[in-house]
Amino acid sequence: MTETGQRVVVVDLRIPFVRLVLFFVKAAFAAIPAAIIVGFLLMLVTALFAGLDRPCIVRWKLFTLPNNHILRRAGTLSAPDRRGVASATGSVLC
Repeated sequence: MTETGQRVVVVDLRIPFVRLVLFFVKAAFAAIPAAIIVGFLLMLVTALFAGLDRPCIVRWKLFTLPNNHILRRAGTLSAPDRRGVASATGSVLC
């Protein structure tokens, strides 16, 4: 075939509807990993450039919970963590 610069114009595609739908479904599934990667990169860029100009403020919410709502015990705090919680609680309540 010689290179004469001929142009090709597509006039009609004969693709069954079901195959076309399957193609678009496959394309949508193929785009999911790319969307995850782009989302992660945007999250990373936002985290790097979204510096706060002052320290954050933590609001405490104190409430009681009936014992029958507690399903199981997940674990215990270490001694230094218990002291930290007690200190923070004391500074909030006093």
